[in-house]
Amino acid sequence: MARVQNYFSDKVVLITGATGLVGKVLVEKILRDLPDVQQLYVLIRSRTTPNGALVSVQERLWQDVLGSTAFDPLRERLGKDGFKDLADSKITAVKGDLSEEKLGLDTDTYTRLQQEVQIVINCAAVVTFDAPLDASLRLNTMGPIRILDFARGCKDPMVVHTSTCYVNGTRQGPIPEEPLDPNTTVGHLRGVDRKPYDVDEELKALWQAVADARASVTAPHRRLLLRLKSLRKRLAQRALGKPGEGTDLDSLRNDWVQERLVQVGMNWALQRGWSDTYTFTKAMGEQMVVRYRGDLPVLILRPSIIESGLEAPQPGWLDGFRMLDPLIVAYGRESLPDFPGVADSVLDIVPADTVVNGLLASAPWANDLGGLHVVHIASGMENPLTLRRFADIVRDYFKRESLTGRRRDIRELPRITFPTREAFLRRLKLRMLWPLRVAEELTLLASITPWGRRKHRSILSKRRALDRLVYYIRIYGPYAQILCQYQTHNRTAAWDALSSEDQASFNFDVQRIDWPHYIQQVHIPGIRRFLFGQTPRTPAQQDAEVVGVDDSISSASQNIEEQEVPLHGAPTPSIDLEDSAEGSASVSEERPPSMSTAQAARALLTDALDRTNSPGHEPSPVGTNAATAWVKTSWPGRISRGLARRAMGIGFRFYLGFRVEGRDNLPKNGSFIIVSNHASHLDTAAILVALGHRSLGVHPMAATDYWFTNATRKWFVTSCLGAIPFDRELHVAESLALAAAVLEQEQALLFFPEGGRTTTGKMQPFKRGIGLLVLAAGVPVVPVRVEGTFAALPKGRTFLRRHPVLVRFGPPISPDGYLQGATKASAMEASRRVSTDLEKAVEALA
Repeated sequence: MARVQNYFSDKVVLITGATGLVGKVLVEKILRDLPDVQQLYVLIRSRTTPNGALVSVQERLWQDVLGSTAFDPLRERLGKDGFKDLADSKITAVKGDLSEEKLGLDTDTYTRLQQEVQIVINCAAVVTFDAPLDASLRLNTMGPIRILDFARGCKDPMVVHTSTCYVNGTRQGPIPEEPLDPNTTVGHLRGVDRKPYDVDEELKALWQAVADARASVTAPHRRLLLRLKSLRKRLAQRALGKPGEGTDLDSLRNDWVQERLVQVGMNWALQRGWSDTYTFTKAMGEQMVVRYRGDLPVLILRPSIIESGLEAPQPGWLDGFRMLDPLIVAYGRESLPDFPGVADSVLDIVPADTVVNGLLASAPWANDLGGLHVVHIASGMENPLTLRRFADIVRDYFKRESLTGRRRDIRELPRITFPTREAFLRRLKLRMLWPLRVAEELTLLASITPWGRRKHRSILSKRRALDRLVYYIRIYGPYAQILCQYQTHNRTAAWDALSSEDQASFNFDVQRIDWPHYIQQVHIPGIRRFLFGQTPRTPAQQDAEVVGVDDSISSASQNIEEQEVPLHGAPTPSIDLEDSAEGSASVSEERPPSMSTAQAARALLTDALDRTNSPGHEPSPVGTNAATAWVKTSWPGRISRGLARRAMGIGFRFYLGFRVEGRDNLPKNGSFIIVSNHASHLDTAAILVALGHRSLGVHPMAATDYWFTNATRKWFVTSCLGAIPFDRELHVAESLALAAAVLEQEQALLFFPEGGRTTTGKMQPFKRGIGLLVLAAGVPVVPVRVEGTFAALPKGRTFLRRHPVLVRFGPPISPDGYLQGATKASAMEASRRVSTDLEKAVEALA
C-alpha cells in the first residue's frame, strides 16, 4: 500500500521557505509524485521595486519558485500550458512573513487558513552562518513559535519543522535522535559552560544585547571613529575611481551596527558551545518547539550538509553554491592546494532530494506515533565519507577535466594536505595578509598618481581575496573536524514502515549513495551545468579528449558565477538545509529586498568584480574611463577599420557569395547587444559586413588568451575590427563589467554566447553570463543566425572553401519582461532564463 500517497491525499499543506533550494525541491516533488494533494499554500513575501511598483506574491511564485530550472523536467513532460494548469490548480501564493506575528497575515486570512490547513512544513530560516543576530533570532528562533501558534488553530494538524544536525554544536561521539533540552546548552553537555541556561531567559538577554549593540553606535568615540573611517574611505574610493560611494555616515553607522550584531551573535554562540550564530539560533528554535508544542504531533527533521540532488528534480541540480562547493571550485582552479581540517573526520553529506524524500516519507510515520520525534537525515553513520576520501575523489575528477570545461594538458594536480586551522591561518597572515595590508596603506598615500592608483587597486584586490579565504577557513573549519556520528535509528524505523512502492518513490536510503559516482558524475557536473551554464562531458569523453585551447573571438559569456568562489569570491556560505526568508538557499542577501532584477544583476557583477582577481594578477580598471579608451578611435584607426571592412565585404560578396536578411530588425538608435551562433572565424567578419555602415558602432568581444597574445593579432582585432578584450580565464567579472560600461557609452556589442566555435556545425548551449549582462545593462538584444561559414572555414581549417554565407537578423528581444523585483539569487535564475530564451531565438532563425 502506498502509505505516503494515502497520507497526503486530499490534504491541504502550508509551506514556508519555498523560494530556497529545499523548498523548490519539495514543491516539485509534491507536484510530481503526490498528485492527490488537495492544495499547497506557499507563504511568500511581496516586494516593492525601487520605482514603487509592487511585485505580487503570485509574480514571485512564478519568478522565484516555479520559474526555476528545478521544474524544467516537469514543464517538458506536461508542456508549458499543462504545467501552468497543474500549478494554478494546486498552488496558492499567500502574502506573509514568518518573522512577523500571525505569519504577517491579516486576521481573516489567518483564520481561514487555520480552518483549511492540516499539514504545516516549515523550511524557512536565515541560513548564513554568521548572519546578524537580530535577523537570526527573528526567523530561526521565534519563527517556530509562530508556526506552533498557527497549527494549534488547525484541525488535526501535523507540524514538520526542518532543522539541522548541527544544532548539536561541538558535541562528540554518537548523537541520538533526541529533542534538545530547553534548559541545557551544548557547553553544559561538554562541561565547558557553567552558566545557567533557560531558552526564554536567553532569548530576552539576546534581544537586550541587540539593543545595546544598536545604541553603542551613538557613543562619542564611535562617532569620531566613523568620521575618520569616512574620510579614509573617501580617499580610497577616489583611488579606485568611485568617489563618494558608500562613504556617508549613515551607511557607515548601519554597516558598523550590522558587523557588531554579527560579532555579538558569533561570540555568544561560541561561549554556549555552538560553532556559529546559525546553529545556535536554530538550536534555540528547536528548544522552543520542545517547550511550547503542547500535544501537537511534531516531526523535527535534521539533515546534515545538503548538496545537489542525486536524481531529482534533475541529477546534480542546485540553485547556488552550497557549503562544500567553494572548496571544490577553488581546488579545481588550483587556488587551494590544502584545506585545514582533520583528514579522517566525516563529511556528512546528503543530496537535496534525499532530504525531501525523507521529509515526506517520515511525516506519516511521526503522525501515526503522535508526540515529538526527531529524524536525522545523515550519511555519516551508515555511509561515511571522510575529508581525505572526498579530497581524493575531487582530485581524481580534475585530473581528467578542467573546471571551465576547456580542454587542457592532463597533469598531476597537487594532493590536498590537511594542516591545522591555526597553523594555516598563522602562515597565511604572516606571509601574505599582513604584508598586503601594509602595502595597501602605503599605496593609498601614493594614489594621487596614476601609478599609485593602479598599484592600490591591485593590492586591494589581492587583500580582499585573502580576507575571504581567512573568512571561509574560520567558518568552514569546525565542519571539517567534526568528531561525532549522527545516529539514524528513527530514520531507519520510518524507512522500514514504508511499502516497497513508497521506498522506490521516496527513497531516502543513504546507503545507496556511491560517493565517487555522486561527486564525479552528479555533483560537480551539476555545479558546471546549473551554476556555470556548461554542458559537462562524460568521463569517457573526458579521457578521450585531445588537448586543445579554444581560440574564438567573443567567447564572452563564460558565466559570472565562475567568479563567485574562493579565492575569487563566493556567496556568503550557509550550512546546509533551510532556505532563508528571502529564498536564498546559499546566497546571503546583501541588498535590500526591494531591489530590481537589474540592480541585483549589477550587484552580482560588482561583488564578483571586487573578488575576481587572484594573487599575482593585477586587475584591469573597469568603468567609464576604461570603456571610453576602448571605444575611442583615432583617425588612423578609423581608416584601418574602414578599409578592413570594405575588403571583407568584397571577399564575402564576390568570392563566397553573401546574403543578408532582417537588417531592419536592428534598433534605430541606442545601445544593443548582438548574439549569434559561432561556427567559424568568419562569423565576426560576416556580421560586421552585414551591418553595413552600422558596423562602426559595434564592438566584438575578443578572447584575450588568443587575440591579445601577440602584437599582430592584437592590432588586427582592435584596429580592423574594433574589438574589446575579454579575459575568459581569470577575470570574467571584470570583462562583463567592461562590456556593461561600453554599453553605457551608446555603443553596441557582438557576443557569441556558446563560448567557442562548434566542431560539428551544430549550435552549442549558450553560457549564462550573457543573461546577467543583459539584465545588468537593460538593453535590447538582437539574435543573429550565420549560415555557411562552417562549410567555408570550420575550426582547424586554414584555407577558405567557396560557400555562400547567409546572415539573418531576428526581432530584438527586450529585457523588460525579466526586470522584476528580485534578489541576487533570483537574478541569477532570471539570467539563466534570458540565456535560454536567446539560445532558442537564435536556433529559431535557422
